[in-house]
Amino acid sequence: MYRFFVQPQVDAITQKLAGYELLLRSYSHDYWVTPKDFTALPMEQQVSLSYQEITNILQKPSR
Repeated sequence: MYRFFVQPQVDAITQKLAGYELLLRSYSHDYWVTPKDFTALPMEQQVSLSYQEITNILQKPSR
């Protein structure tokens, strides 16, 4: 199982949100870990998973 986790990127000077980073993780032995082989997940699935996360980000109210 694969999933993208969202990490906010904050400007160090202004302390304002500059964007987001999507971190791909695979589930292994009860933990989410960095995949050993990023090509194991086909690009079409990576795009679909990232689209879902981006949609979730955009639907959340801004702080």
